[in-house]
Amino acid sequence: MGPEADLDVVGFGALNLDVIYRVDSVEKAGLEPGTEIFGWRGDMRHLSHTLESFGGPPVSITPGGSAANTVYALKRMGFRTGYIGAAGEGETGDRLIEGLGDPTDLGVVRRGSSGSTVIAVGPDGDRSIVVFPNANDTFGPKDVDHLQIAKARVLHITAFVGNVPLGAQLEAVERLPQDMKLTVDPGALYAARGAGSIAPILERADVVMPSEGEPLFMTGERTVVKAVDRLFGMGVGVVVCKRGRKGLETFWKDGSNLVQSGGEDGVKVTGDSVGAGDVANAGYIAGMIYGLSPRKAGVLAHVCAVQSLSGLGRDSYPGARFLSKQLKELEFFQDR
Repeated sequence: MGPEADLDVVGFGALNLDVIYRVDSVEKAGLEPGTEIFGWRGDMRHLSHTLESFGGPPVSITPGGSAANTVYALKRMGFRTGYIGAAGEGETGDRLIEGLGDPTDLGVVRRGSSGSTVIAVGPDGDRSIVVFPNANDTFGPKDVDHLQIAKARVLHITAFVGNVPLGAQLEAVERLPQDMKLTVDPGALYAARGAGSIAPILERADVVMPSEGEPLFMTGERTVVKAVDRLFGMGVGVVVCKRGRKGLETFWKDGSNLVQSGGEDGVKVTGDSVGAGDVANAGYIAGMIYGLSPRKAGVLAHVCAVQSLSGLGRDSYPGARFLSKQLKELEFFQDR
């Protein structure tokens, strides 16, 4: 869609209720820091009981899902947003879609129980995510509102657990207008599938936004540089590699740029790191919409993510005033 698009961004991914626990040690709770997995040895209730024994009751219960977090952040920044996905019936489903866009711009199917994630956050801000997909796994190709997607300048895709919703995304990408931008955060789930499994998405992607380690899993390469080159060879335009507390590195075909804060120890986490990568995605997409270069858009992505680390859940996501200030500061940033 051209510059007169009705929407700036439509998100397409899982909708989950995030149940966040602070624990003394993620490893002692039986989880691995920095991972995202499907299900657990027991059910969600069993996992929650285990985490409570290591740190007490949940510190936050908030709407989530990677694409949803990104769209929510973009909405707060003042962009016109929509969403494609599935949420359960009842009050939980209502919470999941609140703040993602005008109801007329939401192609969200309501059925069954809403998806949920249990998130364990350690003392240093590292986290482990366990996904219980529920309604998300029921979303199929027939549920996609292609007219809703075609309203936007940008489609932002993130991972589902199941094959059925992935099939819906593959069909949606195949039908995208040629002038529409596509951004993709593969997450641990799609990275584990390998680049070949999501090749049609990567081949169409303008920007891919993996977290540290995911480019290696996706491509089978041993270095990030080789993995990025492999993605470029598939047709990807820009790779934004999120490195957690160590910052963010943006790669484009003629160069790269690493943005860091906080010295050798990285950014200080006063809230939690849940959703920080999703807010980085929002910052980059915002920069892309405003016509910033990959270097400047990467800087904007980083400062937006840092802002989100000051609180729990979505409470500290950057808003329109923050974005305006950062865009003005970037006018004086040397783009070289």
